[in-house]
Amino acid sequence: MLIDASVILKWFLDEDDSDKAKVIKDGHISGDFTVVIPDIAIYEIGNALKYASEFSIDDVNRSIEELYELSLDIIAPLPDICNVATEIAYQNNITFYDAFYIALAKELELQFFTADAKLYEKTKHLPFVKLLSKLEFTP
Repeated sequence: MLIDASVILKWFLDEDDSDKAKVIKDGHISGDFTVVIPDIAIYEIGNALKYASEFSIDDVNRSIEELYELSLDIIAPLPDICNVATEIAYQNNITFYDAFYIALAKELELQFFTADAKLYEKTKHLPFVKLLSKLEFTP
């Protein structure tokens, strides 16, 4: 599965649906599935945590280190995926950043999970785009 920064941030911040995001993290740790992210997610997470009032420099650094320790599959942009992202951005009136997540999921044939309701509303016609809050986990 591919997740965006809005999901990963819930691993570090106590927000709505943090419990669901942590189920994804735990599933990756246990090997139930592999979590894939584009490298831009690291920048987005670092930036968001920098502006979280409860996070110090050390807290942000530890959080980023934890992401690397999880051995997530971190993918750098490639021209072909960027081309797909550009098309998705224009077709759905979304940022290139968001479109890149979706393009990468499409190209890798993965489900894409976001906690961003606005992004989901604009892209829910794509069958592989899922909203974290709608996820149902069975014990």
